[in-house]
Amino acid sequence: MFKAPTIKDQAALLRQSSPEAPVRCTVAVQAEGDGPPLFFVSGFGGALLPFHSLRKSLGKQQPLYVLDSNAVAASTEKRLTLADIAARMIVDLRNIQPLGPYYLAGFSLGGYIIYEIAQQLQRAGEPVGMLALLDSPAPGYPRRLPAPIRALLHVKHAWSLTSGDMLKYLGERVHLLRKYFVNVAPELAFAKHRDAAATALARRIRRSAVATYDAWSAYAPAPYPGRVMLIRASEQKLPPGVIDDDPAMGWGRLAKLGVHVVDLKCAHARMLHVENSAALAKILSAGLSPEGASRSPSGASGQSGTYRGMRRSLWHKSA
Repeated sequence: MFKAPTIKDQAALLRQSSPEAPVRCTVAVQAEGDGPPLFFVSGFGGALLPFHSLRKSLGKQQPLYVLDSNAVAASTEKRLTLADIAARMIVDLRNIQPLGPYYLAGFSLGGYIIYEIAQQLQRAGEPVGMLALLDSPAPGYPRRLPAPIRALLHVKHAWSLTSGDMLKYLGERVHLLRKYFVNVAPELAFAKHRDAAATALARRIRRSAVATYDAWSAYAPAPYPGRVMLIRASEQKLPPGVIDDDPAMGWGRLAKLGVHVVDLKCAHARMLHVENSAALAKILSAGLSPEGASRSPSGASGQSGTYRGMRRSLWHKSA
């Protein structure tokens, strides 16, 4: 879709493709440009098309590559760890850019993958110029009140709704309880469309996404020797009983040089949507500048370094 955006181009590309060609996980959203390449990992399911609008907002001089987790998971039958996924991505990443500094970003589930990529690059002696996590909380964050108290808060909230909304809300809560007793992966966007979900391609994407999700669920990140840029979705609504009181979303104890927090005015699921691409590009461009993430962009999407409108320090040092 990026390399051959027209039907004519796609037909020509299919004629040239060799079935013996090795599978690579690097998708060149934009290969041209004089700037340092930005390597991005998407969230659950490995969506690629949202990066079309981000490419346009970043400009013609900014190379942009997506590291496709589905390509990694589909290339092997063995059970993958997140370190395996990161190591495989690094091989293809270094074919594009042999030496650092590397500029990395990951959204949601992709935040853990890009964090592990940064760890492995640092251990190999390669500098990381930017490590940006998009609304990707550290393990164990946010905190939750004890289950009985949360249940009471849910009932109290449901009682304030109309009868129809009350039943819908309580049904959703019961459905979500499964993830506390068994590791249940989220649904992919096409799961609601029966004909699409039944295709061989959709089943293959689902298997790859679940394999990546299982690796993500088991990941325990080690302390990172550098600095993290955390881009928060400032309009995310959390359910009752969930305590979101740390602007650094739990990364302060892991990032040894601090966490640079920037708010993006949107909900979590819409961070890569077209209406937010300009604001997101402005934030990322600041991290790609020679000064790096030590300087936050002004006017990107409200107050940089704030947490729900309250002024906080831009840097949340680890203990």
